[in-house]
Amino acid sequence: MIEVDPKERFDDLRIHGNFVLVREYPKKEVSDGGLAIPDKARERRLAGWVVAIGDKVESPLQLGDTVLYSALAPWTIPELGNDIQMLRENDAALSIPKE
Repeated sequence: MIEVDPKERFDDLRIHGNFVLVREYPKKEVSDGGLAIPDKARERRLAGWVVAIGDKVESPLQLGDTVLYSALAPWTIPELGNDIQMLRENDAALSIPKE
């Protein structure tokens, strides 16, 4: 599994309400056969790491946890990078605690 630094660039953000920020898992850039996959053809990942948690989140989510979520749930925040998604805590269908 890839290591993620949960506090990377997000210490100064104040997330309000029951929202969490998730860093999307990296997309596969090369096929199993060795061919490069164009950006538009890459499959969207529906999993990532929690990198910031809102002040009203009541679930046991913690920084660094892996979450799975619905394709319709997240908002992309371009100012933070294309791999950062914002979703409500109840849109996280499954969480795997960081070891």
